[in-house]
Parts: sequence; C-alpha cells; structure tokens
Amino acid sequence: MPPVPHVSVVVPSFNHVRFLRPCLESLARYPADLCEILVMDGGSSDGSVDLIRTYEQRLAHWQSRPDGGQAAALREGFRLARGSIFSWLNSDDRLIEGALHTVVDYFAEHRQVQWAYGDHQFIDAEGRRLSSRYVAPVDYRELYWGERYLPQEAVFFRRDMYFTAGEIDPDLVLTMDFDLWLRMARLATPGKIHATLGEFRRHPGQKTTDIDAYHAAARRTRSTHPSPAPPSALERVAWGVKHAAYRYTRTTAERGILAVLTEANARRRGGRT
Repeated sequence: MPPVPHVSVVVPSFNHVRFLRPCLESLARYPADLCEILVMDGGSSDGSVDLIRTYEQRLAHWQSRPDGGQAAALREGFRLARGSIFSWLNSDDRLIEGALHTVVDYFAEHRQVQWAYGDHQFIDAEGRRLSSRYVAPVDYRELYWGERYLPQEAVFFRRDMYFTAGEIDPDLVLTMDFDLWLRMARLATPGKIHATLGEFRRHPGQKTTDIDAYHAAARRTRSTHPSPAPPSALERVAWGVKHAAYRYTRTTAERGILAVLTEANARRRGGRT
C-alpha cells in the first residue's frame, strides 16, 4: 500500500493540450507522497490523451471519457482522492514552484484551520506574467457581500471540510468554486496564506472571459445561500481599505517599492509588467 499523500490535486481538462504540459509539470515536480495527481479528462480529441500518457507513471489516476462537465469531473475526482488536503488545478493554470511545501507547512502549523487560500498572479497564453492579485483575509459575510472572489488555484481545504460542507455541485458551470467557498465559509473562516501559490492563465476561449456572465452567475449562486447582515457604507469602505493595504504590503514585501511603482505605471498605460 503506497503512503497516503498530503495533498490531492484534481486536474479537470478538455481539449487543453496546449496548456496541459505546464500544468502537469507544476505538479509532477513534487514527490508522490506529497502530491497525488488525478487527471479527469472529458474525452479530448486534441492529443491530450497522448500527453497524459507520458505522465502516467506519476499519476495516481487518469481517465478520458465524456463526463458531465468540469464540476462533475471534479466531484468524481475528489471521491477518488486519498490525500488529507484537497485542491484542484484547471489544466490551463499552474502552481508556483514550492507552493505545495508552503501549503503543507501552513496546515501543519495551523491545525485548527480547515481551509485556506493564498495569492496568485495572472499569466498570458504564453505563460508570461501579467500582474499579481492579493486578497486579504475574508469571512463569510465579506465573501457573500463584498464580491471578493478567491483565487481558485490558490485555495486548499482539508478532506473532512470538503465532505462536511457538501461536495461540488455538478450542475454549476461558472461558479462551482464560489458556491463551495460560501458553504465552507459558513462552517469555518478560511485561513490566509501570505504567499503567491498559483498562476491563472488568461487566454481567449476560457469560460470566465465574459465577466458580466460570471458576475450574473455569482449573484444567482449567492442568492441560494443564507444572507448575513448587509454591510454599512462605512464597512464597505473599511473592506476596500483593508484590501488596498494588504495589496501594498504584499507587493512591497515580494518585489520592493520600485516594482510597485513600475507596475502601477504599467497598469495605467495598459502595459504588461
């Protein structure tokens, strides 16, 4: 019997052969007793299966067949997972080198924390860095009212939390993550890992390109959850100040004040850092 891994990462994929290798490489660098990889391919026809087979010796499980979509694939993958900590990584995204060591150390040092998230950065279709995104600590109320979307590839949760909160809803297309975060936040406030853990790739054709459609779906999802007391105007301002301060602190800590000013100027010019 192989040792039980610390982290199980489910990789849902469909016709993403262009991005799949860097995604899997960002996971396969870890030993099997640290990271269990489960690839749930929806029956790709673009060469993905041939690529997946080259990683077969490193994968705990892989399959390629028609499924009910991303959420259904994730649900099935987590039922197969053996790790004590769960996460998923979409096949067009990547983990930062060393991310899983940071995650495992955090959960070992914070045994009361049931789920947690770090920060992430955006990359383009070629893998070039665009910008960073830092999300300060939030609770259920702010997650519900504040439109603070957590960086999915930087969210990790204990196995028991996932099954206690309820599995991923297979009927949701755009907001299966937001729905899960709300259910978990009702049970326990997430911990905050002060490190960049993942990279979210922006490219034409991804589901979240239509941001208006995503926000509409998020509002529908939010309406299915218990409504906490709405924040006052002053509280909303305080939330905004908190996130701005956290963003400044994290950016200067990681990259220095000169990089902060350079990135701000680039954003104003519409350029890339």
